[in-house]
Amino acid sequence: MAYYESYEDNPQFRKLIKLGRDMITLCEENKVFADDDAKWNACVTAGNKLTTVGTTYGMQDIRELSPLERLALREFMESGLSEINEVP
Repeated sequence: MAYYESYEDNPQFRKLIKLGRDMITLCEENKVFADDDAKWNACVTAGNKLTTVGTTYGMQDIRELSPLERLALREFMESGLSEINEVP
């Protein structure tokens, strides 16, 4: 069972967690921001924060992302590489 599957009752959390996992995975595979170290790091950091949504120690509000993390998140989402609409 994937981590995000434990949030059956909250599809918004599931999508955010899946988005974070996609961000991390695609950065590790150098499919996004491969030529920009700052955005690559911001994307991985934002992805890590998104995977903690819904936990007691995790991110509580999207405004907790730094401006560079928000920029990386926005550009990642605009790239169309995420499969958040395919969360089981």
